[in-house]
Amino acid sequence: MAELEAELYGPPMPLALRYIWTTYHRLRGRKGAGLNGAEPISWPDIDAFMRMTGNRLAPWEIQLLESLDNIFLSALSKK
Repeated sequence: MAELEAELYGPPMPLALRYIWTTYHRLRGRKGAGLNGAEPISWPDIDAFMRMTGNRLAPWEIQLLESLDNIFLSALSKK
């Protein structure tokens, strides 16, 4: 159990990137699951988020959100 708990801890989130983490959780929290489990955050999801919130994301920010989602989905598939 201690090994699993140790995996949860890492370096602190840089304050300058905290908004990306918040954005990711907002997107992921509204994403449903299909027959095969969690679905990836899609381009239409990101587009709708930007239109509805007025938050414009730069290409590198979108790429970072996609990377976070890929890591999440990969971890889920290993369970």
